Amino acid sequence: MNVFNPRILDASIRDVTGCLSDTQKADVLLHAFAASAVRRVRIVMENAIQSFLSQVSGVPPPDVARALLLRAKTRLAAGYRTSAQQGQIRACP
Repeated sequence: MNVFNPRILDASIRDVTGCLSDTQKADVLLHAFAASAVRRVRIVMENAIQSFLSQVSGVPPPDVARALLLRAKTRLAAGYRTSAQQGQIRACP
């Protein structure tokens, strides 16, 4: 019997992250992405990471780099070698 309920998990994450700063929420999201990156469908991870990068304001550069690395890892796992090399490349200050 499968007792996993995604609604309970979603509510638990929402309760835990409710009092965190945006940067701390970004860390929680990146940790969740990293824990499930290879097991998820590529399109779901692409959308999740794109939403993270576009909707979470003030993400520190190291977290942006982690998100882009996770996206590349997901693309490689799905067999998309060329698209795994694409990303936002910016000069470091």
